[in-house]
Order: sequence, then C-alpha cells, then structure tokens
Amino acid sequence: MNKITIIWHIGWHKTGTTTIQQFLHQNRRALMERHGLLYPEAGLINAGHHLLADAVSKRDLYGPRDRRSDLDYLEREWGRLADEIGRTPRPALVLLSSEGFRYAEPGRVAQLLRRYGVDAIHQVILYVRLPDLMLESLFAQEIKTGSWNGSFADFAESRMTRGEVGYQQVVECWQHFGDTPVERIVVRPFERGQWKDQDLVADFLHAIGLEDTAELVRHRQVDEANRRPDVAMLSLVAALNRAIGGKRPLRGQGAVESLLEVAADRRARCPVAAEPARFLARADREHLRSCFDPVFEPLGLHFVGRHHYPDGGGGELLDIGALPSESRLDLLMFGMECGLLSLDRLCAALEDTRAELDQLSARARAEKARLAEKKQQIKQLKREVAKPKRARFWRRVAQWWTGAGAR
Repeated sequence: MNKITIIWHIGWHKTGTTTIQQFLHQNRRALMERHGLLYPEAGLINAGHHLLADAVSKRDLYGPRDRRSDLDYLEREWGRLADEIGRTPRPALVLLSSEGFRYAEPGRVAQLLRRYGVDAIHQVILYVRLPDLMLESLFAQEIKTGSWNGSFADFAESRMTRGEVGYQQVVECWQHFGDTPVERIVVRPFERGQWKDQDLVADFLHAIGLEDTAELVRHRQVDEANRRPDVAMLSLVAALNRAIGGKRPLRGQGAVESLLEVAADRRARCPVAAEPARFLARADREHLRSCFDPVFEPLGLHFVGRHHYPDGGGGELLDIGALPSESRLDLLMFGMECGLLSLDRLCAALEDTRAELDQLSARARAEKARLAEKKQQIKQLKREVAKPKRARFWRRVAQWWTGAGAR
C-alpha cells in the first residue's frame, strides 16, 4: 500500500467538533471525488470516528471494558479502516475525527496501523478554547441536561482537576507516532473573529489545505441539542431540575428543544435575576486566564501568532443555585409545559413517520404487483421455450418407435 497522509482531528470538546463531523460525513462523496479526501465509514458513531478512538484511548470512553473481546472488537475497526483505505482509489488524504483522540496513545495508533499495513504520514489539527469560555460552555451543557445544578465555582474546580483544558500535554503527546514525528500540527483558536470568513467549517477546510469548496453542501451548522441557552434561561432550567428532585428530568433532543422553548417564553413572563453577559465577573475571568498563561502563551505565539487574549466580556457571576422568584408549583407547571410540548413534538413526529410508512407500504404493494407480473411473464416465457423442446422430444420418440432411430 502506498504511503498516504492521515489528518487527525483530535477535538476539543465544545469546539464545534460535531458541526465539523456532520459536515464531513454529509459531504463524503463530494470530498472524495473532487478533493481526494477520504472520510472513512469505519469506526463511526454518528458522524465521528469514536470507535477508533476508543480502541486506542488511555481510558474507556463509552463505559468500562471488562472483557478482552470488547477491545478485540474495537481493534478490528482499525482493520476495517485499512480495508476501506485499500478499496478507495488513490486517496490523497484520509481524515479521522473524534474528540476521543485527545485521550489516545499515538504509539498504540502506530502499532495498529503497522499491523494492518497502513503506511502513512501524519498531520494533526485541533481547536482550542480559552479556559473560562470552555468551562462556561461545559457548565451550560451540564445544567441543560440536568447533570449539574450547583455553583459555577464548584463545577470549574471539579473540571480543572480532570484536565479539561490540558492542551499543552495533548499537543506534546501527539508530536510523535512511536518513532515517527508528526509532519504538521495545526492549532486553531475557537474564536469566530479568528476564523476564515468567520465560519468554522470554512476555517477547518482551509486549515487542512482544501480550497474552492463552495460547491459542498452546507447543512445547518448548529445542532439544536447543542444550542447554548442564556444565563437567565439556565437558571430556570436548574430550578426545574431541583424542583423535580432528580437528574435528567427531560432527555432527548426533542425534550431539550421543548425545555428551551418553554423556558424562553416563561423568562419573558416571570421575574428572574438580571441577565449577565457571562457567568464570570471580569476580575474572576482574568484570574482564571492568568492561571493558564504558561499553557496558552506558548500555543498562542507558536500557532496563532499572538500573545493576547480577546476580551471575554463583563457581567457579574450569577449564582445558578439561587432559586428564581417562582414558587415550587410554578416550577412544576414549567416542567409540565415542557413535557406537553415534548409530547406534541413526539406526536407530530409519529404522524410524519406514519405517513412515511404508508408511502413505503404503497410502494411495497406496487413492487409486489410488479414482481407478480414479472413472475407470470417468466412462466409464459418458460412455456414458450419448452414447446419446441417437447416437440423435438416427441419427434425423436416417434422416430425411435418407427425404427428410424435404429439407423
């Protein structure tokens, strides 16, 4: 197998990875035919190569792996990847994308590639987000899904100890694949003002060397389930979660959409704390960023060509744990409104599904009738073909009977 170039998009979480992955997956054919870029099907979960990442991760990304067979299954995904690369006619680039690659061991990746005969040159791309903005985004996500209802300060402390913004360590880890140095590492800031045409997908394509991509299909870039609510809306969501008394009272994309829609409506009708621009006061934001100066200044100077941070905005810290000025009954009514709207959405989706099933049934009946007609035609053809055969057979029988066959 000829040496190829593999581009590893290693995330980070909350830096538009889902948007990029969906775009790449939806444009797989066009990317291959027009730009020679293969975005493989092997190892995909949804639109990212998370199975491949799980096989080489330092930790279990999708639950504990108690059985060796689980790891064997994941490693076979790398065999499927090698087969797909081999079947693809002359790919110039192979692009793999998963947030889970940030936990990967490049040496282990190199072993699997050698095992399955993939000889490659490696390039790496990742987007980094300033620590305060990253933690705010993660915090909003946890509140929205009901996984966290405490203060932002406690949340930030817990996440910082888990290395959520350990960019420097990951960059250093990915500089070599075993004994093979990485050809190029691209670190891009997750800041709209720094992107090409202020567009994340356009910036990503430009960063990996693809130009003239205007013909590629641009679907909606932001998944509704990943839409970030404003601070006042999140305070209502957190209060609802506490009032119900359990985690994740609403689950699924339709339920989240309903929650945000009802919360936005109720925010306009009920008094809540004044909405700040951010979760952090300016002084707290500057202190948090200063803690990460040793990491971000080298990255900024080396990869982005700057040594300053953008202004994160003002605003005072909102105590998300403080109950808005609504009664418990009002909050429970809020939850009921969300549930009813979710039910309405589900019923509408079921009606759409039913209509699609009716169409499929009609097509199946038409196809069945067409096949029955074809079957009759085949039977008729068989009879027509059999007639001369039967005539020849009986002619030979008659010749034998009259003695002509003896000669």
